[in-house]
Amino acid sequence: MDGTAAYLDRLAKRHSGHIRVIRAPAGRTWPGKVAMVRAAMQGVQDGNLLFQLDSDELWSRSRLEQIVNLFRSRPDLQWARVPCRFFYGPDLFTEGENQYGNSKTEWLRFWRYRAGDFWRSHETPCLVRAGTQKPVTQEPGIDRREARARGIGFDHYGFVTDRQLRFKEKYYGYRAAPSLWRHMKKTAPVGALVRRYLPWVREVEISKTRNLHGYLQRWFEPWAPGARLRRLKPGQPRMAWLWGGGHWVFLPEPASSPEIPRTPGERIKRKAGKA
Repeated sequence: MDGTAAYLDRLAKRHSGHIRVIRAPAGRTWPGKVAMVRAAMQGVQDGNLLFQLDSDELWSRSRLEQIVNLFRSRPDLQWARVPCRFFYGPDLFTEGENQYGNSKTEWLRFWRYRAGDFWRSHETPCLVRAGTQKPVTQEPGIDRREARARGIGFDHYGFVTDRQLRFKEKYYGYRAAPSLWRHMKKTAPVGALVRRYLPWVREVEISKTRNLHGYLQRWFEPWAPGARLRRLKPGQPRMAWLWGGGHWVFLPEPASSPEIPRTPGERIKRKAGKA
């Protein structure tokens, strides 16, 4: 209802040899996400590389090419889990390991498909190998540490607009999400723990269990590791800019795309990174 369906149809028409839109039968809705990802396997061939991409993830072409070439050069690799920079505004982000935005189970994004493999779940994604009936992740793959060392990752723009926060407040139950997020952006200094401002982050990083382990976690909460705010420095690579009037601009490869639109129909010349 928000225009996404029509946008996908235009893409599929423009790139008919590369994009296929799969929908539920007329008059019906999908029973769940597992059914959707299973339906998406139509036409996938043995040896293909599967890639999951969410709508608020930004990947550069060079990083996608890098991981595709890595899988081509190493036939033993069967999966890859990657890190992200988790953005809370145009230049405010976190990126530490094993914290909110980069927890241990997040961002499993690539799988080498073998004929007969099937999806057991979508959250978290679990592709099962047909021959062994075991998750593909039990075979050799790339963990986030190796991916980070190779410079492979993406930018996650999940908390950057009021509209997103209003949706998450309703869908996930993040009470007062928009106002808390705006307060954090306005008052939180660089280096601040995000969980001090967003209660749902604290619920993830600090246990709510009523046992000794949970009690100790809450007791030592001030010293517990967690996501800390960072700010992009001038010249650091980015894939999105916020211009006047609240218009976002997304570029797949800023290092080689100096033309940045200020408003629809207008383009200006600027050096990448100096938005």
